Amino acid sequence: MTRYGTTLLPLFVALAGVFTTAADSTTGTLLTWSTIVQAVLLFLSTGTDYWLPLVDRRWRGAAKTGASIVFVLLSAAVTAWSVTDGHVTKANVLLLATAVFKALVTEVATWIRVDAKRGVDATATPEGQVPVITTLPTIGTDESEQSGTIPEEPRHLAES
Repeated sequence: MTRYGTTLLPLFVALAGVFTTAADSTTGTLLTWSTIVQAVLLFLSTGTDYWLPLVDRRWRGAAKTGASIVFVLLSAAVTAWSVTDGHVTKANVLLLATAVFKALVTEVATWIRVDAKRGVDATATPEGQVPVITTLPTIGTDESEQSGTIPEEPRHLAES
């Protein structure tokens, strides 16, 4: 899930937004040029979430979230153009809101993916501080992978 989460979560948001728009609108408002263009932009934005890589900078989701923001601006431009025509509908507003929410979800999904890969090296903790370990490596349950046996006597009671 962490590998494809940056695509799947925004895709679910896009699908939910399109289906919500379809349920709340009439056929006449769904088949306008602006609504169709906004839906296409929403799914193209989801495609960029899959195709664009994470970048090696402080903001790892710069490409993915940045592309989503560009698509939000394009969707807003389509909505603004619809306002000038006098044909802005509830569907246009819902699709614009979905694009904004999808951009936020894209960034959150990027955080999930980056945090899942992050490891903690407890040996690098400065003296006097307690290391905070949030993930541990997987250890096999097979007996051949176990490290030794449990001593009969605790170490603090053992003879030196």
